[in-house]
Amino acid sequence: MSNNKKKIAFFVNHANFFVSHRLPIALEAKRQGYQVHILAGQEATKDDVNYEKEIEGYGLKFHRVNFRASFSNIFAEVRGLLESYKYLSKLKPDIVHCISPKGCLYGGIISRLLKTKALVLSISGMGYIFTKNIDSNKFNFMQSVYSRFLKFILKHKNLTVIVQNKDDETFFHEYFAVKKSDISKIQGSGINLKLYENVSFSNKKKIVMMASRPLHKKGVVEFIKSSIILKKRHKDWRFILAGGLDYESPDRISSSIINEWNKEGSVEFLGHVKNISDLYLKSSIVCLPSYREGFPKTLIEASASGNAIVTTNTTGCREAVEEGKSGFLVNVGSVEEIVICIEKLINSKALREEFGNYGMKEARLKHSIDSIVEKNIKIYDNLITK
Repeated sequence: MSNNKKKIAFFVNHANFFVSHRLPIALEAKRQGYQVHILAGQEATKDDVNYEKEIEGYGLKFHRVNFRASFSNIFAEVRGLLESYKYLSKLKPDIVHCISPKGCLYGGIISRLLKTKALVLSISGMGYIFTKNIDSNKFNFMQSVYSRFLKFILKHKNLTVIVQNKDDETFFHEYFAVKKSDISKIQGSGINLKLYENVSFSNKKKIVMMASRPLHKKGVVEFIKSSIILKKRHKDWRFILAGGLDYESPDRISSSIINEWNKEGSVEFLGHVKNISDLYLKSSIVCLPSYREGFPKTLIEASASGNAIVTTNTTGCREAVEEGKSGFLVNVGSVEEIVICIEKLINSKALREEFGNYGMKEARLKHSIDSIVEKNIKIYDNLITK
């Protein structure tokens, strides 16, 4: 479409997540005539300011509001909610596209109150408070409160809920009574396949890699414990964890613990890696022992770069990997199973290449960024014409 008066506002927790997972969609919307605005919460990492500059460099309007991913400061949250309401009421967007749990909560509430023409909720996993392994009165209460607000948000009259896996598709239809026609399943945020055109198994190194923020729910502790065991048996292999250590989250692993592990020497902590595709291309095995995902981008990047995969048999992960074809699925929290499966791959170059080849074909067939962008733009256009 080419109507320059149409406005879309993206509402997201962090600028860095927007750049890594949604920027191509925003750029295409801009190219097709939408005025694009981004509202993001406070910095998640020290690099967040650089991502803000990158967004503005593309000619997109960026506005930072005073909220964080956690609910640690009620006064800051109220202020952030009011700031967001004021900004969106002035902007009057035709579409609000909410991304991440806090973005969906605040953006969704405001969109209902302002009666925004169209609302899109991107559910890339149900977030920290919905992770099954967390069981406490505090989180049960948070789940209950979040669910009540979500039920209010989902009554928006012109809505699309984008989910990334079958479990969330069923959950929103059955638990929240969202019509199937208002749910769109799009597996992940897509990847730039051009970054993975030069895969060569002869260039692969003896590297087992995990790319993740240092969060408990991502299975970082299980990866570390497995790596310590495996490093003793396979001294010529490297075990690498790549992810920004300054990320703020109630689920984060403290830097002091990470530094202790780093001194132990079994795992190399690289922190944030900007050109992560280079690391995927050099690695042979990628591990993600996550407790729950939407549709993990890291596993698609791993597949596209010819890596064999070990991940968990849980929501999101099991749809990104085919057991015995592109990788192995293990039970959540099982260090023993992770060790067994990674060791099978360490001991068999042929099996690694078999899994890698299958994964590459699947990634190229299903997960091009162009396909994901096209599906999102189609959703916008359908909503705006209702």
